[in-house]
Amino acid sequence: NKDLFEIILVDNNSPGKTKEIALEFKANNPDLKFDYFLETNQGLSFGRNRGIKEANGKYVTFIDDDAFLADDYLEVIYNYFESNKNVAAIGSKILLHYEDLIPSWENKYLNSLLGYFNIGDETKVFSKNDYPRGSNMSFKMDVFKKIGDFNVELGRKGNNLAGSEEKDIFKRIYQLADLKVMYIPNALVYH
Repeated sequence: NKDLFEIILVDNNSPGKTKEIALEFKANNPDLKFDYFLETNQGLSFGRNRGIKEANGKYVTFIDDDAFLADDYLEVIYNYFESNKNVAAIGSKILLHYEDLIPSWENKYLNSLLGYFNIGDETKVFSKNDYPRGSNMSFKMDVFKKIGDFNVELGRKGNNLAGSEEKDIFKRIYQLADLKVMYIPNALVYH
């Protein structure tokens, strides 16, 4: 049901025609709740925080600009949150999707550098030493009132490919003993 979700595209001051493409998508899909926002403060954490600020729902999912969701993704996430009230966040598999042939150099040792994430086919609580990856992470919106937003001093900014903003946000969730971060294997994202 298209009334049960919204799509928020945060343009983090990117070069190119992001705004034009987004507005064309909105015009071509008037039945979707879709909004475009420009976040001029450069950095992934600034972009994610802007998405949190603009979101209207009970849950928020973050994916990367070079990833896409399985057809049943939103239904799987929604149903899990609705059935598990003590879950603060969910992460799942990120599978690789090549636009053409699989490169000859591709192998299991390099896959994580390309975004691949798969810790099995069983639903489980993330250990305190692990956490969902940024291309496939969902949160209950109210968790941000308890732990704050993404740390804007961390994360990718321009040509700086540093990270740690995801590790930081989950570390703050793990400090709240009453909340869980779950791995559910069937909410698939392709990267």
